[in-house]
Amino acid sequence: MDDGGGAMISWTVLSLLHSLKIRPKRTIRCVLWSCEEFGGIGADQYFTTHEDEVPYMSIVMESDMGVFHPLGLEFTGNSQSQQVRKKQKSSFLFFDKILF
Repeated sequence: MDDGGGAMISWTVLSLLHSLKIRPKRTIRCVLWSCEEFGGIGADQYFTTHEDEVPYMSIVMESDMGVFHPLGLEFTGNSQSQQVRKKQKSSFLFFDKILF
């Protein structure tokens, strides 16, 4: 269930947003790739192909821990990205009220 779980979680989020008729202000993209065990070839290929779009990406999330009971979101990043995350914190509270 490792990578398959992450794929299903990502797809389910998009399905829930659609079912709840939630129209985000920004594009939400579910990207599925493989070959992480062989050096992240799939991820590297995706970002190489979409390199011109990277400056416009606000957040990139990765799910690779299977389908266990969620404990929350973990965030890592440099000090600049930490500041952006603090500003976005209130946006994530919305999902707590609807989905959990």
